[in-house]
Amino acid sequence: MMIRRENIKRVIGNTAKKFIIILSVVAMLSTAFAGCGEEKYKGSKYTGGKTGPSYTPTPVATETPEPAGTAVGTLTGTPEPTKAAANTPTNTPGPTKAAEATVTPAPTEVPKRTFTNGTAGDLEGRCLILTVFVSMDRFPWNFTTDEDNATYENVCRSIGVATDYIKENCKKYGKDVEFIYDYLEDWELSYFTDIGDYTERYDDIDYAMIYGVGEYVDYAIDIDTVMDKYDADNLLFVYVANTDAEQDFAYTCCRPWYDGFEWPFESVIMYNYDCGVLNPPSVYAHEICHLFGAPDLYNEEYADYNFTKEFYNEYVRKNATNDIMFTCMNMEDVNYVYDRITNEIGPVTAYYLGLSDDDSIIKKYKLRKSEH
Repeated sequence: MMIRRENIKRVIGNTAKKFIIILSVVAMLSTAFAGCGEEKYKGSKYTGGKTGPSYTPTPVATETPEPAGTAVGTLTGTPEPTKAAANTPTNTPGPTKAAEATVTPAPTEVPKRTFTNGTAGDLEGRCLILTVFVSMDRFPWNFTTDEDNATYENVCRSIGVATDYIKENCKKYGKDVEFIYDYLEDWELSYFTDIGDYTERYDDIDYAMIYGVGEYVDYAIDIDTVMDKYDADNLLFVYVANTDAEQDFAYTCCRPWYDGFEWPFESVIMYNYDCGVLNPPSVYAHEICHLFGAPDLYNEEYADYNFTKEFYNEYVRKNATNDIMFTCMNMEDVNYVYDRITNEIGPVTAYYLGLSDDDSIIKKYKLRKSEH
């Protein structure tokens, strides 16, 4: 069958027109759908992938900060974290505004305390007492028992009677002192440690208490921090061993500071029982006074303070037999009492405690001068 050339041209022309029309329609639909998709996902969490088309906002111009000064330890012009602009999809960086450079002052380091004569300085102001309960193989603490809990409370009461006594005597000399000690009210004022078999490392129990517990205190307690917390002017420790009525080899003593001692903190070495006798508050007061500079008066001779037999016989025996640094007993019946202290703080003891400037007796017997 023959097809005329004119018919062929006509068919091709009609087909081309239809094809052009179809392409135009497709292009229009693509544009319409693209616009709809952009608005749908703009400002949403979707950024492309399987959930929808990606959207990248048009960045805006940034402002350049003016130069800023440089502080010690501060990088100049370090920008602050930037916030994404409104309607910015998550995980897509938004337009940022350059942060203004800030000047941060260098941190000021607080100097640590220096202790010229140990942590027990002048007997005035706020005096912090931290009590450390010391377990050892022979004399452990067991606070699941009523007996040890009663001892724990009794030690606190004894410290209270002792410090009240010292406080009242300080007032007589015009000195104000406040003691912070009550671990029954504030448990952070008491500590616990175990030195185990002290004979493995130390010659005797006194050295174990001084150095064994001293190592614990040096490691576990920051002196500056605890004194800052309680706004304390002085600090002393009371180490308490749970000795019983049968022990007969330890006597309560103290470790005042001296030039060359390992640590600045000063401590009372308190044995609950000394040679079968429960220690009363007067013994606590006696030892605390040692830490503030008061010497024993019961020695006939005491080279450290230039005490001589002449001083002992002429002055002490006649004037100071009821001084707290001579005896801890109630002289009315020559016995210990547990609810009060009946001893005195006489002129010599007051001088060495820094409560009095009267040095007439010291000059008369050529005794050593006070450290206060």
